[in-house]
Order: sequence, then structure tokens, then C-alpha cells
Amino acid sequence: MLGNLTNLTDLDLSGNSLSGSISSGLGNLTNLTYLYLDSNSLTGSIPSELGNLTNLTDLSLSSNSLTGPLPQWLSDLSLTYLNITSAFTASPVPYEPTSEWPSPYNGVTPDSSFGLAFNNVGVFNASDAKIYVCLRIFTDGSPSSVNGVSQFDVGLELIPSLTGVMVKIAKFREFNAISALNEDGQTPDCSGKFETTTGVYTDIIQTDTSVLETTWSLIDPNKLILKLDSFKELTAK
Repeated sequence: MLGNLTNLTDLDLSGNSLSGSISSGLGNLTNLTYLYLDSNSLTGSIPSELGNLTNLTDLSLSSNSLTGPLPQWLSDLSLTYLNITSAFTASPVPYEPTSEWPSPYNGVTPDSSFGLAFNNVGVFNASDAKIYVCLRIFTDGSPSSVNGVSQFDVGLELIPSLTGVMVKIAKFREFNAISALNEDGQTPDCSGKFETTTGVYTDIIQTDTSVLETTWSLIDPNKLILKLDSFKELTAK
């Protein structure tokens, strides 16, 4: 029984075709720091016993069919990485567009001819001169989070500069908080990656005429200004 392995510190059961509910016995593994149960067919609610895992830093429950509300005790744990994208099944949540966030999540589905690994990439919107992207947070090369959120929608505003292309993070929110699907019925992902250790942000961004692989540097962490270091135009395969 897993619940008897009390000295276990890392447990990765992702992608193992697990079904049924999450075992409450996992709450006995009080030395756990990493628990990955993503990409299975788990159902039911998150057992309250997992609140006993006070040493836990990384928890991934994404891509399951859980139900019920997100437990309040999750916010009491000292998690540096929490991934619950598509972890829950529920009735579709209607999205009310706003002037600030017209879509439930940032990004567009790239043309399949580019053969990209991501089904969702950043996009430049000429109408308001903003770049709408989503990005994943990394620290020292490992998945991380900010205030428990590991993926963000970000609106980048172009700012005048004589020394290159610069943008300012004008707005941000949790990526796809309502777990909306794209036009192909797929869960959208994030092509962007921000490394907190170096301040380097990499992403694939689609314009009206091109798909660009870009690299940016955070040059002003107080004003959240990034400078374009390099870009490469991608071509269809």
C-alpha cells in the first residue's frame, strides 16, 4: 500500500491510466515533497487527507476528471508549483468578454503546417498594438509558480524605443481559468516560458504575416519592461 511508504519523498504517477478516486492514504506520506498525479482518469474530489502533506512543494493534478471545489487548505501549503489545468470536470462556464480580456485565454491555434509542439501560441493584435501571450513559470529550469499560479495570460504593450523592440507587461491573469477548449476541442497550452532566475522569456508569436520564435530579456523588473534579444521566422514544414 502506498500509504505505508512513509519515507517516500517523490511520487510521480502521471500518465499511468489510473482511475477511481485519489487515495486518502496518500495523506500518510508526510515526507512527500513532489506529488504528480496528472494525465490519468482520476475522479471524485481531492481528499482532505492531502492537507497533511505539509512538506509538499510540487503538486500536479492536471488532466483528470475530478469534481468538487478546490480545497481551501491548498493555500495553506507552501507550494511552489501547482498545476490543476483541466483537473476538474464541470458544466461549461460561460465566458463574458470584457474590453480588457476579450477571450477566455490568450493565444491562437497555429497553422498545423508549421509542425509546432504547441497548439496555442502568442499573437500580435494590430488593432490595439498589443501582443497577447501565455507563459509558463520556471525557476532554475524547473516548473515553478507565482502565488500558486504556474501559467499566466499576459498582455504586452509595445513602447517607443530607439534601442530596439521593447514591451511592457500591461496586464496579466491566470491562464485559462475556466478551462475553455480551443476550436478543435483541445485544451490550449502555453508556448511561452519565463525563467525567473535569468529573466529570459522565450515564446512563439504569430503576426499577420509571420510566425516568429522570439527571445526577450527582462531589463526593468520594477516597470516590467522586456527587450527583444532575437527572433527567427519559422517556415511551414
